[in-house]
Amino acid sequence: MQAIQATASDSLTEASAYPTTEAELIARLQAENASLREALSASQAALTDAHETIAQLRARIDELERRLGLNSGNSGTPPVERWAEETHSQAHNELARALKTQAGRTAGAPG
Repeated sequence: MQAIQATASDSLTEASAYPTTEAELIARLQAENASLREALSASQAALTDAHETIAQLRARIDELERRLGLNSGNSGTPPVERWAEETHSQAHNELARALKTQAGRTAGAPG
């Protein structure tokens, strides 16, 4: 866009010096046309790059949204909180069983 603006302002500056012959006018118009074609080509390349970047970002957003939708029921991995609770409960139960067996008599012993 800057290249187009620069070309337009150059044309305005040069407009004060009108060509005196038809050949000068044609040469000037051809040069301006070539300059505008270069600016258009650069703009089209930048637009193509922008479209590619947008496509990549959309794919990334889709992947992140898919991951965000996963939970312990469909991801195969339990949440950390549930794991911590289960581990604590198991350890507590094992400790309680160990203490219960140690205190008092052996199960099945007479008396």
